Amino acid sequence: MPIGVPVEQTVTREPRGQFLHVGRLVEKKGTSTLLRSFAKISSETDWELKIVGDGPLRNELEALSRELAIDSRVVFVGAQSSAYVRESMETSGILVVPSKTAHNGDQEGLPTVVLEALALGVPVLATRHAGIPEVVVDGQNGWLVDEGDEAGLARTLLGVASMNAIELQGFFSRARESVEKSHSLETQTAKLEELYDELIEGAQVTK
Repeated sequence: MPIGVPVEQTVTREPRGQFLHVGRLVEKKGTSTLLRSFAKISSETDWELKIVGDGPLRNELEALSRELAIDSRVVFVGAQSSAYVRESMETSGILVVPSKTAHNGDQEGLPTVVLEALALGVPVLATRHAGIPEVVVDGQNGWLVDEGDEAGLARTLLGVASMNAIELQGFFSRARESVEKSHSLETQTAKLEELYDELIEGAQVTK
Protein backbone atom coordinates (compact mmCIF):
# COMPACT_ATOMS: atom_id res chain seq x y z
CA MET A 1 0.00 0.00 0.00
CA PRO A 2 1.49 3.37 -1.00
CA ILE A 3 2.59 5.67 1.79
CA GLY A 4 0.84 8.96 2.38
CA VAL A 5 2.02 12.47 3.19
CA PRO A 6 0.11 15.42 4.69
CA VAL A 7 -1.75 17.48 2.11
CA GLU A 8 -2.75 20.90 3.42
CA GLN A 9 -5.83 22.72 2.17
CA THR A 10 -3.81 25.72 1.06
CA VAL A 11 -0.15 26.06 0.17
CA THR A 12 2.09 29.01 -0.55
CA ARG A 13 3.98 28.95 -3.84
CA GLU A 14 6.29 31.78 -4.84
CA PRO A 15 8.48 29.99 -7.39
CA ARG A 16 11.52 31.56 -8.95
CA GLY A 17 14.13 30.36 -11.41
CA GLN A 18 15.74 27.68 -9.32
CA PHE A 19 16.20 23.93 -9.62
CA LEU A 20 16.11 22.21 -6.22
CA HIS A 21 17.81 18.94 -5.28
CA VAL A 22 17.27 17.47 -1.81
CA GLY A 23 18.88 14.37 -0.37
CA ARG A 24 21.84 12.69 1.25
CA LEU A 25 24.88 13.12 -0.98
CA VAL A 26 25.52 9.50 -1.88
CA GLU A 27 25.89 7.80 -5.26
CA LYS A 28 22.31 6.57 -5.68
CA LYS A 29 20.98 10.14 -5.51
CA GLY A 30 22.57 10.91 -8.90
CA THR A 31 23.84 14.34 -7.88
CA SER A 32 26.92 14.10 -10.10
CA THR A 33 24.67 13.43 -13.09
CA LEU A 34 22.64 16.51 -12.22
CA LEU A 35 25.75 18.70 -12.01
CA ARG A 36 27.02 17.54 -15.40
CA SER A 37 23.59 18.04 -16.96
CA PHE A 38 23.23 21.50 -15.46
CA ALA A 39 26.68 22.41 -16.80
CA LYS A 40 25.46 21.63 -20.32
CA ILE A 41 22.70 24.24 -20.16
CA SER A 42 23.89 26.77 -17.59
CA SER A 43 24.90 29.28 -20.26
CA GLU A 44 21.43 29.08 -21.84
CA THR A 45 19.35 29.90 -18.77
CA ASP A 46 19.53 32.14 -15.72
CA TRP A 47 18.07 29.44 -13.46
CA GLU A 48 20.29 28.35 -10.57
CA LEU A 49 20.73 25.02 -8.78
CA LYS A 50 20.29 24.63 -5.03
CA ILE A 51 21.45 21.43 -3.33
CA VAL A 52 20.15 20.67 0.15
CA GLY A 53 21.78 17.81 2.01
CA ASP A 54 25.09 16.44 3.20
CA GLY A 55 26.97 13.19 2.91
CA PRO A 56 30.24 11.46 2.08
CA LEU A 57 30.34 12.79 -1.49
CA ARG A 58 29.88 16.47 -0.67
CA ASN A 59 33.53 17.49 -1.09
CA GLU A 60 33.78 15.52 -4.33
CA LEU A 61 30.60 17.09 -5.70
CA GLU A 62 31.66 20.61 -4.78
CA ALA A 63 34.98 19.98 -6.53
CA LEU A 64 33.06 18.74 -9.59
CA SER A 65 31.00 21.92 -9.71
CA ARG A 66 34.23 23.95 -9.71
CA GLU A 67 35.73 21.73 -12.39
CA LEU A 68 32.62 22.25 -14.54
CA ALA A 69 32.84 26.03 -13.91
CA ILE A 70 29.30 26.19 -12.54
CA ASP A 71 30.18 26.80 -8.88
CA SER A 72 28.92 30.38 -9.12
CA ARG A 73 25.48 29.04 -10.13
CA VAL A 74 25.30 26.08 -7.73
CA VAL A 75 24.83 26.47 -3.98
CA PHE A 76 25.43 23.64 -1.51
CA VAL A 77 23.65 24.47 1.76
CA GLY A 78 24.28 21.22 3.62
CA ALA A 79 21.86 19.41 5.90
CA GLN A 80 18.90 21.59 6.90
CA SER A 81 15.71 21.41 8.94
CA SER A 82 12.43 20.19 7.50
CA ALA A 83 11.14 23.78 7.76
CA TYR A 84 14.03 24.99 5.61
CA VAL A 85 13.39 22.25 3.03
CA ARG A 86 9.74 23.20 2.85
CA GLU A 87 10.59 26.87 2.34
CA SER A 88 13.04 25.91 -0.39
CA MET A 89 10.35 23.88 -2.13
CA GLU A 90 7.88 26.76 -1.94
CA THR A 91 10.32 29.11 -3.67
CA SER A 92 11.88 26.73 -6.22
CA GLY A 93 10.58 26.05 -9.69
CA ILE A 94 10.92 22.26 -9.61
CA LEU A 95 12.49 19.44 -7.60
CA VAL A 96 15.09 17.34 -9.43
CA VAL A 97 15.50 13.70 -8.35
CA PRO A 98 18.00 11.99 -10.73
CA SER A 99 18.20 8.74 -8.75
CA LYS A 100 20.18 5.77 -10.06
CA THR A 101 21.42 2.35 -9.02
CA ALA A 102 24.79 2.65 -7.26
CA HIS A 103 27.74 0.44 -8.15
CA ASN A 104 27.13 -1.62 -5.03
CA GLY A 105 23.50 -2.18 -6.04
CA ASP A 106 22.03 0.36 -3.62
CA GLN A 107 18.73 1.80 -4.89
CA GLU A 108 15.95 4.14 -3.88
CA GLY A 109 12.46 2.94 -3.01
CA LEU A 110 10.09 5.85 -3.46
CA PRO A 111 11.80 8.93 -1.99
CA THR A 112 9.42 10.63 0.43
CA VAL A 113 10.73 14.00 -0.78
CA VAL A 114 9.01 13.34 -4.13
CA LEU A 115 5.60 13.08 -2.47
CA GLU A 116 6.30 16.03 -0.18
CA ALA A 117 7.17 18.20 -3.16
CA LEU A 118 4.12 17.19 -5.18
CA ALA A 119 1.88 17.85 -2.17
CA LEU A 120 3.16 21.43 -2.15
CA GLY A 121 2.45 21.82 -5.85
CA VAL A 122 6.10 21.42 -6.87
CA PRO A 123 6.51 19.38 -10.08
CA VAL A 124 9.28 16.78 -10.08
CA LEU A 125 11.89 15.98 -12.71
CA ALA A 126 13.12 12.47 -11.93
CA THR A 127 14.48 9.27 -13.40
CA ARG A 128 12.71 6.04 -14.26
CA HIS A 129 14.02 4.38 -11.13
CA ALA A 130 12.46 2.06 -8.56
CA GLY A 131 9.06 3.35 -7.40
CA ILE A 132 9.36 6.89 -8.76
CA PRO A 133 7.36 6.27 -12.00
CA GLU A 134 4.44 5.08 -9.85
CA VAL A 135 4.01 8.68 -8.73
CA VAL A 136 5.67 10.96 -11.29
CA VAL A 137 3.80 10.86 -14.59
CA ASP A 138 5.85 12.23 -17.48
CA GLY A 139 4.28 15.36 -18.91
CA GLN A 140 1.57 15.53 -16.22
CA ASN A 141 2.88 16.29 -12.74
CA GLY A 142 6.53 16.22 -13.75
CA TRP A 143 9.00 14.70 -16.16
CA LEU A 144 10.93 11.42 -16.39
CA VAL A 145 14.28 10.60 -17.99
CA ASP A 146 16.36 7.44 -17.99
CA GLU A 147 18.90 6.79 -15.25
CA GLY A 148 22.27 8.37 -15.96
CA ASP A 149 21.05 10.12 -19.13
CA GLU A 150 22.95 13.39 -18.79
CA ALA A 151 21.91 14.70 -22.20
CA GLY A 152 18.24 13.85 -21.65
CA LEU A 153 18.26 15.43 -18.22
CA ALA A 154 19.94 18.54 -19.61
CA ARG A 155 17.34 18.89 -22.37
CA THR A 156 14.51 18.56 -19.88
CA LEU A 157 16.06 21.03 -17.45
CA LEU A 158 16.34 23.57 -20.25
CA GLY A 159 12.83 22.81 -21.44
CA VAL A 160 11.42 23.48 -17.99
CA ALA A 161 13.42 26.69 -17.61
CA SER A 162 12.06 27.84 -20.99
CA MET A 163 8.39 27.34 -20.06
CA ASN A 164 6.18 30.35 -19.57
CA ALA A 165 4.26 30.99 -16.37
CA ILE A 166 1.00 29.54 -17.70
CA GLU A 167 2.64 26.28 -18.76
CA LEU A 168 4.36 25.88 -15.41
CA GLN A 169 1.15 26.70 -13.53
CA GLY A 170 -0.47 23.69 -15.15
CA PHE A 171 2.25 21.44 -13.74
CA PHE A 172 1.92 23.09 -10.30
CA SER A 173 -1.80 22.27 -10.18
CA ARG A 174 -1.46 18.71 -11.46
CA ALA A 175 1.40 18.01 -9.03
CA ARG A 176 -0.78 18.72 -6.04
CA GLU A 177 -3.82 16.93 -7.48
CA SER A 178 -1.82 13.74 -8.07
CA VAL A 179 -0.99 13.44 -4.35
CA GLU A 180 -4.48 14.38 -3.21
CA LYS A 181 -5.92 11.48 -5.19
CA SER A 182 -3.64 8.63 -4.17
CA HIS A 183 -0.99 9.60 -1.63
CA SER A 184 -2.54 11.90 0.95
CA LEU A 185 -1.92 10.81 4.54
CA GLU A 186 -5.63 11.01 5.37
CA THR A 187 -6.67 8.83 2.43
CA GLN A 188 -3.96 6.23 2.88
CA THR A 189 -4.55 5.98 6.64
CA ALA A 190 -8.24 5.33 6.01
CA LYS A 191 -7.37 2.60 3.51
CA LEU A 192 -4.96 1.01 5.96
CA GLU A 193 -7.54 1.03 8.75
CA GLU A 194 -10.05 -0.57 6.37
CA LEU A 195 -7.53 -3.28 5.53
CA TYR A 196 -6.89 -3.96 9.22
CA ASP A 197 -10.64 -4.25 9.85
CA GLU A 198 -10.99 -6.76 7.01
CA LEU A 199 -8.10 -8.86 8.32
CA ILE A 200 -9.46 -8.84 11.88
CA GLU A 201 -12.95 -9.78 10.65
CA GLY A 202 -11.49 -12.57 8.53
CA ALA A 203 -9.52 -13.93 11.47
CA GLN A 204 -12.65 -13.98 13.66
CA VAL A 205 -14.66 -15.83 10.99
CA THR A 206 -11.87 -18.41 10.68
CA LYS A 207 -12.03 -19.09 14.43
